[in-house]
Amino acid sequence: MTPLARVLPLRVAPLEGEGIDSWLHALARRNGLAMDRLLTILALPKPANPHALVTWDTAEHLRRLEELTGLRSGRLESTVAPANWFPGAVRTRTPRYCPPCLAERGGRFRLTWWSPWTFACTKHRVLLADHCPTCLTRPRLHTPLVPARPGLCAARLAERHRCITDLATAPTVALAAGSPFVAAQSWVDALTAVRGALTASVIFNDLEHLSNWLLRVLDERDTAGLDAAVADGWNNRPTAAPDATRSAWRAARTAPVTAVIVREGRSLLGDDESHAIDRLRTLGRRHDGVVSVCPRTMDPRHFAELSPLLHNRLLRAADPTLDPTSRIRFRSCTPGARLPKSDEPTARARWVPQMLWPDWTLRMLPETMRADLFRLVASAVVLHVGQPDHRIRSTTGHLHSNLQGYLLGHTIQGMVRAGNAQLLEVFCRIADYLDAQGSPINYHRRRTQITSDILTEEDWLRICYRTDTSPGEHGPKAAATPRFRQAQRYLVQLLTGDDLADPNHPLTWPNPTHRARYYQAVETFPPAQRKALREHGAAALLALGIDEPLTWSPPERICHDLHLPGPRIGDINLRALHRLVHREGRSVVQTADALGTNHTHVRFALDLIESRPLRERPTTRGSTWKHRELARTLLTKEFFQREYVEAGKNAGEIAAELDMPRDIVVEFARKAGITLHRAPRPRDLDPDWLRDQYVNHHRSTLSLAQEAGTEDMTILRHLRQLGIPIRPSGVHSSQVMLARLPEDAPEDVRKAVQATRYGWLRLARFQATMNHPSLKAAGQTLGLAPSALVIQLQRLESDIGAKLFHRSDKHASGQPMTPTARGTELLAVLARPEIQDLAPPGEFTIHRTTLKWTKGRKAPERATGAQPTPHFNVGMPRITRRLVAVLHHIHTELDGKEFYGFGVHQSTGTDLGTLYQMLARLEGMGWLTARPEDETEWLAGAPPGCGPGRRRTYYRLTSEGRRAAQHVLTTRKHTRPASLSYASESFVPDTPQPRR
Repeated sequence: MTPLARVLPLRVAPLEGEGIDSWLHALARRNGLAMDRLLTILALPKPANPHALVTWDTAEHLRRLEELTGLRSGRLESTVAPANWFPGAVRTRTPRYCPPCLAERGGRFRLTWWSPWTFACTKHRVLLADHCPTCLTRPRLHTPLVPARPGLCAARLAERHRCITDLATAPTVALAAGSPFVAAQSWVDALTAVRGALTASVIFNDLEHLSNWLLRVLDERDTAGLDAAVADGWNNRPTAAPDATRSAWRAARTAPVTAVIVREGRSLLGDDESHAIDRLRTLGRRHDGVVSVCPRTMDPRHFAELSPLLHNRLLRAADPTLDPTSRIRFRSCTPGARLPKSDEPTARARWVPQMLWPDWTLRMLPETMRADLFRLVASAVVLHVGQPDHRIRSTTGHLHSNLQGYLLGHTIQGMVRAGNAQLLEVFCRIADYLDAQGSPINYHRRRTQITSDILTEEDWLRICYRTDTSPGEHGPKAAATPRFRQAQRYLVQLLTGDDLADPNHPLTWPNPTHRARYYQAVETFPPAQRKALREHGAAALLALGIDEPLTWSPPERICHDLHLPGPRIGDINLRALHRLVHREGRSVVQTADALGTNHTHVRFALDLIESRPLRERPTTRGSTWKHRELARTLLTKEFFQREYVEAGKNAGEIAAELDMPRDIVVEFARKAGITLHRAPRPRDLDPDWLRDQYVNHHRSTLSLAQEAGTEDMTILRHLRQLGIPIRPSGVHSSQVMLARLPEDAPEDVRKAVQATRYGWLRLARFQATMNHPSLKAAGQTLGLAPSALVIQLQRLESDIGAKLFHRSDKHASGQPMTPTARGTELLAVLARPEIQDLAPPGEFTIHRTTLKWTKGRKAPERATGAQPTPHFNVGMPRITRRLVAVLHHIHTELDGKEFYGFGVHQSTGTDLGTLYQMLARLEGMGWLTARPEDETEWLAGAPPGCGPGRRRTYYRLTSEGRRAAQHVLTTRKHTRPASLSYASESFVPDTPQPRR
């Protein structure tokens, strides 16, 4: 039966830094009891030996002991060794001790002496003693059975006697001033001072597993020049067999040996990373001259227990001797080197395409390697990063079942031999980015769900008809591989990143010839066709339930501090690229030579060219056939029911969406039995909204009709039905005329713009005129006659009621034009942004197409082109007899068919120089379209034994060009160039403009 515990009458306070075993010994001595008897009286468990007391981790026992001894709660927490002193190791059974400290503390032991890595006293600068000087037994191995004085050796001797040597009298070994071992002990003390710190646990764990290896590799060279006592203790250390137990190895770690190990461990685990790596490399060579990932003399079990920090440094130390594939696996070429994890490559496989992303391929492509082969191998390299299995086949099996493993090793070795070793770090950074951030595209899912059916032949024809591009020839002139098949390959590879050289792929090319044909065909895809294919691919992804971007690649910023040998994909002149490839028909190699880059860059950059809006094509017999073929497929009864009846679209809107003539839509609607309305369908309008917008906001009927999706006559009819008075038609009902400025607006501005149509424009021209010395110079700049400019400025002065400027006097004093005081005030007001913001959009601007910059006193040049007329969506050139003759020939005689310049010259007799300038002007104004002669026809037309000569350019009238030509031939009037309009991009008049 356990006796009831009671409060001790005689108490002893723990000393600073004292362990609980030493304090209990002193407490038992004070009460005249043995320690075992004291614990029994206090109803506490009796430990087997003192070290079990030091590692007491039961808070309940500590709180009870504090209560019985009258200590404050939590006081005994600092007397127990924390768990981070002994991570993953068998805790030492005995402490070391400092004899001078024992003498000063009355024989009471410090808690830190129990740490296996405490070997010196920094206060007295001496090595700690390992055993009793008399019996040579380690201290505190057993619990004293009698109330002996603290500080005496309690070792059991023969015949039940005990050694009672005073440990404070043990001899000491002093350390020199500034000794590196004192600094190493201070480092250990700083780690043990932070209880529960993860850093201390990690470092002590590494020291535990490094110690056996350091005992094998360190020798006399590493202690030369240091404290003689430590060096002698190291050189005369106890030896242990290589297969000895852990206890035997710990027994060999005396205080001098521990001092050397801690000093070496501090250099390997310290903050100086480069020194630690160099030191590991030096120690690794001592066995056989080869530095390996796991040192040859280190137990693999100990290597596996090391921290990631030490693994990182060991891997980077071995990096120069590793083969390239191992450097990739361990990431040893990067600061983030670490041992592979089994799940990293498996998870990364779904984010990596079979063919590496084009932009990264271009940046890393070796000069001597084919682009498609490099893309295939590079993707496998990205997946090989962190691969636990050293066999390359285990990596390539995730991506490509037919990729030969030797290609991966040869590619990496070739990059290193070519001086591009930094590319290994690029692969590692890409893999790390994918592991951390992932990818918005799951390529594994796309490879399983996307097939060649994603682009059907019907889809291809629709794309070609909509973009007015060739779907490919049929019959005898058809290519060996249809253009539709090449488009399928292009789209599937774009979406999935698949390797089309894989013989198991349904779109594979059977031999290198077909591969070359594929690249040649894709190079001829115009920008509009590429854009349409991309849009079709995005729609197909959504149809499959894949909510992902069309394409993606890791951002280039992850390698911003590395030098990559290749160019960026956007570092190319896209205009020149478009001209050379799509207009002049040059090959990719010729284009690359002309632009000073490689053909891979040209091939990838073709996808960056933006397509321009298509001009309206002439409705020829061939295009009508295309539209009818498309209409037979699309314009079904179900289509009209969905789009016309339910969606409420009219025939014109349907024709615009399908890019086909309206009469074909009407024809097929009638065939489908759909009744078409001749007038717009009646719409329901909110009377309150209509009254508020028309009466209170003074909106015009045209703007209301545009917002309501109806005609202005419908708006007028509803207004009359509501009894709302109709404003007079014309300019007096415009919003500009009805607008009112705020009450705090300047008076001169209010007078100039209210109740007038072009008040803001006159203010803008006055502001621009004051930047010139005379009205003539201002008129030349603004494209106006000086008399017209004078009339407008006089109107402005009349509206304001004051003179605004003094005209220049070049005959008398030569003074330039200057504003009056009132004009100066007005210019200051107009320069304020808040005043300019009062103007309706586009009113307080002078547009660039109205400006005619001149030099000196030269008269302004006459416009060679013309602005769009109110009747046609094309420019109107100056009509001459020669132009009328040419238009008569190409419009009436040729009936809109294709023609070339020399044929027109033979028929009309127009000079070739004048004719080609005229055709170029008409093409620029939108009257004509032009295309170069097909290469096959060009080469076939060469005379025997001669070259083909200059390639012809074929022209054809556009639909608007035909209308304009018909108008010219009907009127046959010689008209001046159309008046300058203000419909182009804007120019703020108070911004200084350069003379051109």
